[in-house]
Amino acid sequence: MYKNKPATTFAATLSYEMRRRNMSVEEFAIFLDIGKTSLQDYLKGEGNPTLHTMELIADKLGIPVYQMLWHGPVQPYGRAALNGVRDEIMQLHPDVRNIAYQQFLSLQSTYDLSDIMSAREEVNVILTQT
Repeated sequence: MYKNKPATTFAATLSYEMRRRNMSVEEFAIFLDIGKTSLQDYLKGEGNPTLHTMELIADKLGIPVYQMLWHGPVQPYGRAALNGVRDEIMQLHPDVRNIAYQQFLSLQSTYDLSDIMSAREEVNVILTQT
């Protein structure tokens, strides 16, 4: 019953991230540093990426791997919620840019810690159910 669920969710995450960045399939493949054909397969839920490939893609997207396989709706949070903030900070006046960047790093660390804690809780729930 759930045999294709991870691939389908992985496909939904990739599709969402590609749309959010307003990229074509070719541009997104270049951004992710994967082949266009592989990306097209992943988007159709037909590809079978290795864990290493998924880790590389997750890193490029700034999201944890488990979020790409989440069975719920795709919601940007953690690092994904901060995408673009760094670029906005670089647009600030030089006198306040460093302060804003330090706050950004602090917030990013807080999101990372939250993601780690959430992942541990999810793993504990899965382990207690088996």
